Amino acid sequence: MRLAFYTPFVPLNHPRPSGDTAIARSIIDFLRRRGHTVADTTHFSSRWIWLRPWKLPALFKARQEFLDILKKGQPDAVLVYHSYYRAPDLLGPLAAAQGMPVFHFGSAYASRRRKKLLTRPGYALNMKSLRAAAHCFTLKRPEYENLLRILPEDRATYIRPGVETQRFTPDNDARLLLRVRWNTGADVPIVLTVAMLRTGTKSEGVAHVIRALGRLHKEGIEFRYVVVGDGPERKALTHLADDHLPGKARFVGRISSVELPAVYSASDCYAFPGINEGLGMAYLEAQCAGLPAVGWDRWGAAECIAHGQTGFLTPAWDMEAFTDALRTLVTDHSRRVEMGLAARRRVLAEHDRDRNYVRMERIMESCLGATGRTEGHAAPTTSAAPEATQ
Repeated sequence: MRLAFYTPFVPLNHPRPSGDTAIARSIIDFLRRRGHTVADTTHFSSRWIWLRPWKLPALFKARQEFLDILKKGQPDAVLVYHSYYRAPDLLGPLAAAQGMPVFHFGSAYASRRRKKLLTRPGYALNMKSLRAAAHCFTLKRPEYENLLRILPEDRATYIRPGVETQRFTPDNDARLLLRVRWNTGADVPIVLTVAMLRTGTKSEGVAHVIRALGRLHKEGIEFRYVVVGDGPERKALTHLADDHLPGKARFVGRISSVELPAVYSASDCYAFPGINEGLGMAYLEAQCAGLPAVGWDRWGAAECIAHGQTGFLTPAWDMEAFTDALRTLVTDHSRRVEMGLAARRRVLAEHDRDRNYVRMERIMESCLGATGRTEGHAAPTTSAAPEATQ
């Protein structure tokens, strides 16, 4: 397949790491390794465009550039990533009007957005694009159910979120090395959080973990807490940890994605509420590395953790329940190991990224009526360069 790729929200080369750019890059990387051609098109951020009329000249320019790219490149289809009411796809419908199939990945529909004047224009523009799509794919089950309100079942597909399972394999050598570097004994449980420490729900989530672990500290329970990630709230969170977890917390800052598997291997369980988290990729990475996870029973964590089997899901803002879950994993070694093994088995079976993306690939090829392509994996190409994480 020859695909033209477009994202109306965040460009692939955006300097700030995010789940959106990571997923978009993973899709492109997968398709290219499978032997398909994926060309990035012009980028135009349509975010709140109806409130920013001064951006209209840039939109007209982007539309013409997009049409020129389609004419010159002659792609088989357009692949749009993450269209929604704040940043609706305004270029895909141009291709659809020419009879070219348009696929959406990660796009969302929410009928409640039509009720407010502020969001109604974005709602209408987004719905127009989704209805013109040949097929829509989503990693979130609630969004899949919402898409079925405006699309027939044969034009929408839920793809389980996945990770590169071969990267997140337990590594005892890395575990020992990092624990020596962190001056942490081999038998001391390490609780891990991976998050951007920016203002808002991310830092609120880390603060929630710190306060919960602070209760365990007061009970005299031995553990260490490691936070991977950086951002403007790091200093405040470090002070909070000093108050609640004196001598037990380590903020390692931002690290590259290449270093992340070793950090998972050095840890024993993963904890993060996941407030308003669209997807919980870190939960999957941690579980793939053999760590049971604790999160809230909604949003991204709920799609990634099997409660009572691979970790615990607790009611939102219920500090007692969250603390109890952490206490169980920190103090019960056999339960922690049992859940960690179950977590890895589940991710390998259900959340292998490439295996799940194959389903998307087959549907796209079916829509295009592709012929003459060798079955199975094409000759692998170099994956996209690793990005810094969180």
